[in-house]
Amino acid sequence: MVIVGILLMILIGVCILWKINKLKKLEIAAIWLLIPIIIHDVAVVTSNLKIIEIAKNTEMYLSFVMIQILLLPLLLILFFNTYIDIRSVPIRTIISLCLVGILLLVEYTFEWAGIITYKNVNLWASFVFWLLTVFVLSMFQQFFLTSLYKEV
Repeated sequence: MVIVGILLMILIGVCILWKINKLKKLEIAAIWLLIPIIIHDVAVVTSNLKIIEIAKNTEMYLSFVMIQILLLPLLLILFFNTYIDIRSVPIRTIISLCLVGILLLVEYTFEWAGIITYKNVNLWASFVFWLLTVFVLSMFQQFFLTSLYKEV
Protein backbone atom coordinates (compact mmCIF):
# COMPACT_ATOMS: atom_id res chain seq x y z
CA MET A 1 0.00 0.00 0.00
CA VAL A 2 2.87 2.35 0.78
CA ILE A 3 4.41 1.67 -2.63
CA VAL A 4 1.15 2.61 -4.38
CA GLY A 5 1.08 5.94 -2.55
CA ILE A 6 4.68 6.68 -3.45
CA LEU A 7 4.09 5.77 -7.10
CA LEU A 8 1.07 8.07 -7.15
CA MET A 9 3.14 10.96 -5.76
CA ILE A 10 5.84 10.30 -8.35
CA LEU A 11 3.28 10.19 -11.18
CA ILE A 12 1.75 13.50 -10.12
CA GLY A 13 5.21 15.07 -9.86
CA VAL A 14 6.22 13.85 -13.32
CA CYS A 15 2.98 15.25 -14.79
CA ILE A 16 3.67 18.63 -13.19
CA LEU A 17 7.29 18.53 -14.33
CA TRP A 18 6.21 17.68 -17.88
CA LYS A 19 4.24 20.95 -18.06
CA ILE A 20 6.65 23.37 -16.38
CA ASN A 21 10.08 22.02 -17.26
CA LYS A 22 12.61 24.83 -17.80
CA LEU A 23 15.76 22.87 -17.16
CA LYS A 24 17.98 21.37 -19.80
CA LYS A 25 18.08 17.60 -20.14
CA LEU A 26 21.71 17.53 -18.97
CA GLU A 27 20.78 19.39 -15.79
CA ILE A 28 17.95 16.97 -15.07
CA ALA A 29 20.23 13.98 -15.69
CA ALA A 30 22.93 15.41 -13.42
CA ILE A 31 20.47 16.07 -10.60
CA TRP A 32 18.82 12.69 -11.05
CA LEU A 33 22.18 10.93 -10.85
CA LEU A 34 23.68 13.00 -8.03
CA ILE A 35 20.81 12.99 -5.51
CA PRO A 36 20.40 9.21 -5.13
CA ILE A 37 24.16 8.85 -4.68
CA ILE A 38 24.26 11.43 -1.88
CA ILE A 39 21.15 10.13 -0.13
CA HIS A 40 22.18 6.48 -0.47
CA ASP A 41 25.65 7.15 0.93
CA VAL A 42 24.21 9.06 3.87
CA ALA A 43 21.63 6.30 4.47
CA VAL A 44 24.34 3.62 4.47
CA VAL A 45 26.55 5.59 6.86
CA THR A 46 23.70 6.44 9.24
CA SER A 47 22.40 2.88 9.10
CA ASN A 48 25.86 1.45 9.86
CA LEU A 49 26.33 3.89 12.73
CA LYS A 50 22.93 2.83 14.11
CA ILE A 51 21.58 6.38 13.85
CA ILE A 52 18.62 5.20 11.78
CA GLU A 53 17.17 1.79 11.22
CA ILE A 54 15.63 0.91 7.87
CA ALA A 55 12.62 -1.41 7.95
CA LYS A 56 13.34 -5.09 7.40
CA ASN A 57 10.00 -5.61 5.62
CA THR A 58 10.54 -5.94 1.86
CA GLU A 59 7.72 -3.56 0.93
CA MET A 60 8.97 -0.88 3.31
CA TYR A 61 12.55 -1.26 2.10
CA LEU A 62 11.43 -0.98 -1.54
CA SER A 63 9.49 2.13 -0.58
CA PHE A 64 12.66 3.59 0.93
CA VAL A 65 14.65 2.82 -2.23
CA MET A 66 11.96 4.25 -4.51
CA ILE A 67 11.85 7.42 -2.44
CA GLN A 68 15.64 7.74 -2.70
CA ILE A 69 15.77 7.13 -6.43
CA LEU A 70 12.56 8.74 -7.69
CA LEU A 71 10.70 11.00 -5.29
CA LEU A 72 13.50 13.09 -3.76
CA PRO A 73 15.20 13.86 -7.11
CA LEU A 74 11.78 14.76 -8.52
CA LEU A 75 11.17 17.21 -5.67
CA LEU A 76 14.57 18.77 -6.24
CA ILE A 77 14.03 19.07 -9.99
CA LEU A 78 10.69 20.78 -9.35
CA PHE A 79 12.53 23.08 -6.93
CA PHE A 80 15.17 24.00 -9.50
CA ASN A 81 12.46 24.72 -12.08
CA THR A 82 11.18 27.51 -9.82
CA TYR A 83 14.62 28.47 -8.50
CA ILE A 84 16.08 29.10 -11.96
CA ASP A 85 13.65 31.95 -12.80
CA ILE A 86 14.06 33.90 -9.56
CA ARG A 87 16.90 36.40 -9.32
CA SER A 88 16.15 37.85 -5.88
CA VAL A 89 18.35 36.35 -3.17
CA PRO A 90 15.78 36.70 -0.33
CA ILE A 91 13.10 34.95 -2.37
CA ARG A 92 15.55 32.20 -3.35
CA THR A 93 16.39 31.75 0.32
CA ILE A 94 12.71 31.51 1.25
CA ILE A 95 12.08 28.96 -1.50
CA SER A 96 15.12 26.96 -0.38
CA LEU A 97 13.90 26.93 3.22
CA CYS A 98 10.44 25.85 2.03
CA LEU A 99 12.07 22.95 0.17
CA VAL A 100 14.01 21.98 3.30
CA GLY A 101 10.71 22.03 5.20
CA ILE A 102 9.07 19.79 2.59
CA LEU A 103 12.02 17.38 2.70
CA LEU A 104 11.81 17.26 6.51
CA LEU A 105 8.07 16.61 6.26
CA VAL A 106 8.72 13.76 3.82
CA GLU A 107 11.42 12.34 6.08
CA TYR A 108 9.22 12.39 9.17
CA THR A 109 6.35 10.90 7.18
CA PHE A 110 8.69 7.97 6.50
CA GLU A 111 9.29 7.64 10.22
CA TRP A 112 5.56 7.79 10.93
CA ALA A 113 4.90 5.11 8.27
CA GLY A 114 7.58 2.87 9.77
CA ILE A 115 9.92 2.96 6.76
CA ILE A 116 12.78 4.31 8.88
CA THR A 117 13.26 4.58 12.62
CA TYR A 118 15.47 7.21 14.23
CA LYS A 119 17.69 6.10 17.09
CA ASN A 120 20.03 8.94 18.09
CA VAL A 121 19.11 11.88 15.87
CA ASN A 122 16.87 14.88 16.28
CA LEU A 123 15.13 17.37 14.02
CA TRP A 124 18.09 19.73 13.92
CA ALA A 125 20.43 17.12 12.48
CA SER A 126 17.99 16.39 9.67
CA PHE A 127 17.46 20.12 9.11
CA VAL A 128 21.20 20.72 8.83
CA PHE A 129 21.62 17.75 6.46
CA TRP A 130 18.86 18.91 4.11
CA LEU A 131 19.99 22.54 4.29
CA LEU A 132 23.54 21.54 3.33
CA THR A 133 22.23 19.25 0.59
CA VAL A 134 20.11 22.01 -0.96
CA PHE A 135 23.00 24.49 -0.66
CA VAL A 136 25.51 22.12 -2.28
CA LEU A 137 23.07 21.30 -5.06
CA SER A 138 22.39 24.99 -5.67
CA MET A 139 26.11 25.64 -5.97
CA PHE A 140 26.48 22.59 -8.23
CA GLN A 141 23.62 23.87 -10.40
CA GLN A 142 25.23 27.32 -10.68
CA PHE A 143 28.56 25.75 -11.62
CA PHE A 144 26.82 23.49 -14.12
CA LEU A 145 25.00 26.43 -15.73
CA THR A 146 28.16 28.50 -16.10
CA SER A 147 30.03 25.53 -17.56
CA LEU A 148 27.17 24.77 -19.90
CA TYR A 149 26.94 28.33 -21.19
CA LYS A 150 30.70 28.59 -21.68
CA GLU A 151 30.50 25.66 -24.10
CA VAL A 152 27.78 27.29 -26.22
